Amino acid sequence: MRYPCILTLTVAHSLAPSNNQLQGLRAAIVGGGASGLLLAHRLLDAGCTVKIFEGRADPRGSDALEGRAYALGLGLRGRTAIRSCDEGLWQSVKGAGFGSDRFTIHLPFGAIDLRKPDPSREPSVLIYQTALCGALLDELERRHASDRLRMIFERKVEDVDPLTGAVDGDGETFDLVAGCDGVNSATRGAIAKRCPGFDVERVELPGSLKVVRLSSMPEPLAPDAVHLVPGKGGLAAFLEPTKDGACALLSWRPGGDADPGTITDADAARLLLADSFALIGAAFNTTAVGDQFVRQNSSRAATIRCNAYTYGRVALLGDAAHSTGGASGQGCNSALQDAAALADALLETGGDVAGALERYGNERVPEGHALLDLSVGPKGALRRARFGLSAVASSLLSKFGIGEPPLQTLLTTSLEPFADIRRRRDSTFGKFPSAEDFAQMRAKATAPMAPRDGRKTVRYARNPWDPPAPEAYYEVRFSPPRGFTYEALGSTAAKAEAGVTTTHRCSSLMEANALARRVLSRMPTLAIATFKVTSDSVRLLDAAARAPVAEAEDVWVGDFTDVVATAAAGAASPVGGGDNRAADDRQAVWDDMLQDLAEREAAEARTDVDEQWSAYLRSLQVTREIDAVAIGGENGPAPCPLCNGKGVRVMFGKESKCEWCDGQGYVKL
Repeated sequence: MRYPCILTLTVAHSLAPSNNQLQGLRAAIVGGGASGLLLAHRLLDAGCTVKIFEGRADPRGSDALEGRAYALGLGLRGRTAIRSCDEGLWQSVKGAGFGSDRFTIHLPFGAIDLRKPDPSREPSVLIYQTALCGALLDELERRHASDRLRMIFERKVEDVDPLTGAVDGDGETFDLVAGCDGVNSATRGAIAKRCPGFDVERVELPGSLKVVRLSSMPEPLAPDAVHLVPGKGGLAAFLEPTKDGACALLSWRPGGDADPGTITDADAARLLLADSFALIGAAFNTTAVGDQFVRQNSSRAATIRCNAYTYGRVALLGDAAHSTGGASGQGCNSALQDAAALADALLETGGDVAGALERYGNERVPEGHALLDLSVGPKGALRRARFGLSAVASSLLSKFGIGEPPLQTLLTTSLEPFADIRRRRDSTFGKFPSAEDFAQMRAKATAPMAPRDGRKTVRYARNPWDPPAPEAYYEVRFSPPRGFTYEALGSTAAKAEAGVTTTHRCSSLMEANALARRVLSRMPTLAIATFKVTSDSVRLLDAAARAPVAEAEDVWVGDFTDVVATAAAGAASPVGGGDNRAADDRQAVWDDMLQDLAEREAAEARTDVDEQWSAYLRSLQVTREIDAVAIGGENGPAPCPLCNGKGVRVMFGKESKCEWCDGQGYVKL
């Protein structure tokens, strides 16, 4: 059994200067990567108490480089962020890396230097993430006393309460929780569960990758440059010099007859790599490289875009908020900028967490969106072609001092905001939102929706501010005069009983039509009805409802106006037989849909109701049955069964007063 490794730092005195501006502030940092550790430095320097939760082992262990560790490039943005702590911290980090400012791409007709060293410019530092985190951790140990810093390794955080600042519900709360836990962030997931307006767009990038480490840069490549070497079959190698050798990031598109990711034999792996890269094949044709390659699982990169980076007491940093999937090499740099920006905001507001998070969101959300656009390029074939031509043109013209530097150089060697760089490319990408647009987007993302017309009602125990999720599916119904077998959904055999209505729920109209065709192939004269079911309507898809359905069309043929009007007048409902057989079917489908929705929503509510929601329900005097609303108190009238106590209903996408209860929300006694 493995136990979390808890490291409590004990030194006689704190070695780092502290201005104590944030004394008394308690912060939890979820994730002990570069951004989390830099934030810890900044907060501890200002007098905070910090607790760090890291799911992996201490990166300074002997096996820290096992697996898919690759070198990061710290450019001007990352250096400046680290130096916001002090110069000594940067020198400690710099000593663990390798300085390089040359980038060469090797094409069939020759090599092109996209970036060359500039004597007036400090070079980028290439460093393994483990070495970067190790240097930052060493300085934390050296500088800060144990009474204000606690680090817990091998402790994976599962949940965070953004409103109370609790981590995993262990009873301890924090004034600030910083989510630095990467692409698969549990902190971001906790916000998504509790904030209906919070949106996360995750896109898996095409291609797979593995990493191999080499003792030196392969010949004939320049030992002090970063190299991009295309290979056969879609393979590509991105090689970086490191302090102790070189690092090769190998990428390819999976699939085909020779997918490198499926190779399990080390000799087969080294031979494939050697054959795929004629220029540097000898460096890959070793047993050590083959062993490294087959020991790793293939990795996939993903991009992340969020419409807000803060909620309650929580702030998202780095890949948890915005990931480019490594497309631009600015992921670590922008994450370090996030840490510096959050610390600056806290200092500028004197420790006012709410005000600091507002400032942080104002600054960093546009930067994250802009960097993602610049990293993956515009959407659409024409725009992407223009983007590619522009990149080639700027690379050529910049060699003669014409125009601005290539985009990659601009991102790496300048401090110009990503948003400004992106806005200058509106003609290629499309219009970039203004600061006001981003502010409105963030406000909408984190603000609760007001109850409709000020009513305090509960629909199937859902949060009244959270409208039901839109739902659409198709139902195929038929009642055969005799029994027969047929191919049902999922290519399974099914038997239809004589005189018994059979119902199949399909996810798409194509699936419903295919099922209908298979049934009709067994009984050509059978009458089949296909219905489209949404959260507020049931549509019969075929004008002749009882005629055989070969290709159902999305045609609206009726509603429940007659049913509602008759019920409001106190008369018996006309559905149920005779000439109303089609209406009866529609009503049955509608009732089934409402029952399924009610049961699902009640189940979700019963498994995810927090203390605040429970208190809110009690304030509404809700009865013991969680799906009922006590409008007139516990002994008052029951809610209207048609509108469920809302007083309004939605038909044809429009809201109107409920005819049954006359807008009162309950049936008059």
